[in-house]
Amino acid sequence: MPGASSIKERLGFVLAATGYLVLPLLCIWFGDEMGNFIGALPGPAINKPTPGRLVRVGGWVLLVLPAIVLLILANQ
Repeated sequence: MPGASSIKERLGFVLAATGYLVLPLLCIWFGDEMGNFIGALPGPAINKPTPGRLVRVGGWVLLVLPAIVLLILANQ
């Protein structure tokens, strides 16, 4: 039957989609809190706060980026 997939494949897709959506939604909902973080991460240290609006805009870009890529690829 076309389109039929196992529960394992469906669960993998749902987990991957949920994992992708977590960061952009957190950036949108908690932009001010995430922007105020100053400290060390794996990599260079963050020594100045980021404006909450910029964090929210970045979250929106990450959220709609797959749709934009799909539209571009569909028109080629």
